[in-house]
Amino acid sequence: MGTEAMAHGAAKTNEPIREGLVAMWGPVIDTLLMCTLTGLVLLVTDSWQSAEKDGVLLTISAFESALPGIGSYLLLIGVLCLSFSSMIGFSYYVLKCGCFLFGGKARLPVLGFYLSAIVISALVELSTVINFLDISFGLMAIPTILASILLAPRVNSAAQTYFSKL
Repeated sequence: MGTEAMAHGAAKTNEPIREGLVAMWGPVIDTLLMCTLTGLVLLVTDSWQSAEKDGVLLTISAFESALPGIGSYLLLIGVLCLSFSSMIGFSYYVLKCGCFLFGGKARLPVLGFYLSAIVISALVELSTVINFLDISFGLMAIPTILASILLAPRVNSAAQTYFSKL
C-alpha cells in the first residue's frame, strides 16, 4: 500500500537501490512465507474441510490439531507479536503523514487521534472496522500505483546503474 516506503525512506544509506532490495524482503517473508505456512497447516491437518468454522477459528483448530495443547498458544503469541508490531509501525506512519500534512506541531493531536482510533476500533463492530480498513487501504493504493507508474523509469535507470557497478 506504500506505507513501507516511509520506513525505508528514513534509512540512512548512500545506496537507495540496496535499501529497496532489502525492502522487497518484507512482503516475501510476511506474505509468501507466513501465509504459505499457515495455508499448509490448514491443508495438512484437513481443517479446511470444516464447514462450521472459518477465518481465525479455522486457523486455531488447525494449529491445535497439529500441536495439541500448545498450538493455540503459539498462534496467540504470533498474532500478538504481529498486532503490536503493526500498531507500532502504523503509529510511525500516521505521525509522519500527520506532520507532513499539518506540520510538526500536530504531532501530539495526531498521536491522540491514532490512539483514540485504536480504542474506538475495539468498541465498534468488527465488520465496520474491516470495511473502514479496506476503504482506507484502497485509497492508499491509488497514489502508490500512480507513483509506481510515474517513477518506474527513474527506478529502472538507477537500478541499472547500481547493478552495473557490482
